[in-house]
Amino acid sequence: MSGTAPGYVYSPANKHLGVVWTRETLFDYLADPRKYIPGTKMFFVGLKKPEDRADVIKYMEVEGAKPPTSVCSFLFYLWAQEVHQKAITKKERSTVQVFKQRCLQCHVIDSMASKTGPSLNGLIGRTSGSVPGYVYSDANKNKGVVWTRETLFEYLENPKKYIPGTKMVFAGMKKANERADLIKYMEVEGAKKPS
Repeated sequence: MSGTAPGYVYSPANKHLGVVWTRETLFDYLADPRKYIPGTKMFFVGLKKPEDRADVIKYMEVEGAKPPTSVCSFLFYLWAQEVHQKAITKKERSTVQVFKQRCLQCHVIDSMASKTGPSLNGLIGRTSGSVPGYVYSDANKNKGVVWTRETLFEYLENPKKYIPGTKMVFAGMKKANERADLIKYMEVEGAKKPS
């Protein structure tokens, strides 16, 4: 079952999903982990080819059924987990830096107070132009878009193109992976209770 390996710190999304891992569920998951478990910590983008997913699942079935055969293989497993966790931590630090450099000058995420731009707390699921007390451009108020991962992904590439007439001076982020990581960060941090 998802989120149950002893000793591993899972994302809340993974812990609460409660999916039983079968060939079918793994097949769907490996196609796009972030889509299958929104909010997962996993940065793996997925395997698009069905035959690749089938091969990986077959390998996991065979090798996963075997107990660790020696202290060395178990230690290697622990080392690999540590390396993976360090890579995630490094990527998270990088995303925090991107948020600080590109967003924090105008926005806050840990409170509902607005700066030059509106608060980003609770952004996912919110309609554009709807933070109480913030004075939006008519373009932003009238757009009426609901902020989801998909709409933010498109918006952050080029805000002025997405909402012509917006007050936002941010030029956009061209790298898709940076936008995806930033959106994930805003989704997690923005869901926390504001201070």
